[in-house]
Amino acid sequence: MKKTLIPLLILSFCLVALTACGGGGDTAPALSGTYVFKSIQIGEDVFSADQVSALGLDASTIYLEFLDGDDCRLMLAGEETAGTYAVRGNSLAISSDGGMDSMTIDGNTIIMDDPELGGVMVFEKQ
Repeated sequence: MKKTLIPLLILSFCLVALTACGGGGDTAPALSGTYVFKSIQIGEDVFSADQVSALGLDASTIYLEFLDGDDCRLMLAGEETAGTYAVRGNSLAISSDGGMDSMTIDGNTIIMDDPELGGVMVFEKQ
């Protein structure tokens, strides 16, 4: 069951971000570079990128990339979605296609917590 559930939950998280990857406005210093997928927590269980890859979803193909200005993109298994972002304090808002998603920045880590999907995804700066 978990072998199927985890990749599906990761895809669900990323789809939320895909519809939510504008920014602008009163922003903190810009993010830059690539943040790679490190883990996902589902309830009490935490699965590393290696464990997710072992379940059939290549975790190295899941990442956030922050470009010039307020542009960003989310990559998921070769599928790219572009958007914009805004940083306010330790809060990150990513938007595209009329949707918006909020994340938390903790040093070199971005945390995507989605109570509706029941999990937390963690990305780390590469």
